[in-house]
Amino acid sequence: MKCFFALISILVISLSTKAQLDITFDLSDNNKRVNCYTPDKPVSVSFFVDQNNGCIGTCYYIWDNGENEKKTNKNSNNVTFNYTSDGEFKPSLIVIDDNSFPDSVKTSEITRFEKATLNGNSVDLIVNYKTINGIWIDTLSISTDQIDTAQASNAASKIQVYSPINGVPNYEVSESPNAVEKPNYPFPGESYLLTLRPDDSFSPFDADVWVYHWDFGHPTPPDSDGTPKEMANVSTKSDTIDHLFPHENLEGFKVRLTISLDSTKFTSNFINTYKLAGCYSTEEFLVPVEDKFFGNTSNKENISERKAFVANTFTPNDDDINEVFTFSTSGQHFFTVKIFNRWSNLVYEQSGYTIAWDGKTNGGGLCNSGVYYFVITSDADDERHNTNGYINLFRE
Repeated sequence: MKCFFALISILVISLSTKAQLDITFDLSDNNKRVNCYTPDKPVSVSFFVDQNNGCIGTCYYIWDNGENEKKTNKNSNNVTFNYTSDGEFKPSLIVIDDNSFPDSVKTSEITRFEKATLNGNSVDLIVNYKTINGIWIDTLSISTDQIDTAQASNAASKIQVYSPINGVPNYEVSESPNAVEKPNYPFPGESYLLTLRPDDSFSPFDADVWVYHWDFGHPTPPDSDGTPKEMANVSTKSDTIDHLFPHENLEGFKVRLTISLDSTKFTSNFINTYKLAGCYSTEEFLVPVEDKFFGNTSNKENISERKAFVANTFTPNDDDINEVFTFSTSGQHFFTVKIFNRWSNLVYEQSGYTIAWDGKTNGGGLCNSGVYYFVITSDADDERHNTNGYINLFRE
């Protein structure tokens, strides 16, 4: 059994033999200039080099597809690459014949080239090659007039890949800061406005050519006679959308997003030539909708019995810790809170989506330490949002 050892060295070799090369490369199929990639529609693009390119001896073709994939071919002037992401890619090719190599490299089995850096009037190439003594890694410093950096034809100069997916689907969901009028949903209680969008893993090179179709996993409001309507859905040119979900759903609404090419952005001939029809991807994901007014520990098995989660103590003493008595909803309705002292005098009143009492009266005076009584009401048609209780105010 033979044992091989990898020997690594950095050997800078200056070469002077001029190579008479004149290289161009092109697409094997010009209709592959524009492509659509989805997992069930792989993109395979082939390139070829003119045989009469002036390369004498053993020729090495060092390809880069522009998508961080490289290949080195020996005496084979065509190559095929698979593209797997959205973008515009510029393929490149370097051609070298082995007349430019020192004998120690020329007589060995070359396994890989990699273009390193442009260093003045030379190009540094890292070469991996095998000898009877093992595997070597050397750096060849070759004059720029001894290498042909091949020119791409117009068709091959730029490869476009449209892809409605990019990486693992992962969608951002956040509470929207906007308020909207609640539709007449047949559900009691709050509605919840959330912002949905794909995360940054979807970043198309041409954002203007995509349409986003959302199915939100719940019906639209019924007609006035109670007739059920279709499932809520919308198509938009923006990848971000605010949507009003009609009620809490702790397991999550099953939302479906279809991202597809906008056919109005292309001519029918363009779509047919490059086979772009059906360039779309659909993903489903769950969007849990939870009212933070009830907190994380409230009854999740029976939503109708969930109770308000309101703190019972706060310490407005300017230490930046627990300074305010606060609560809010994730929904779309106003709260009103009234605070009374021990003599049943109203000392503070506020309305809003979020309530924050800093221990002062509406006139700005400091309330003394002590026990206060609060009454919370909401304009939601849901009694769960109406509550009352005692709050302890401590200043020291």
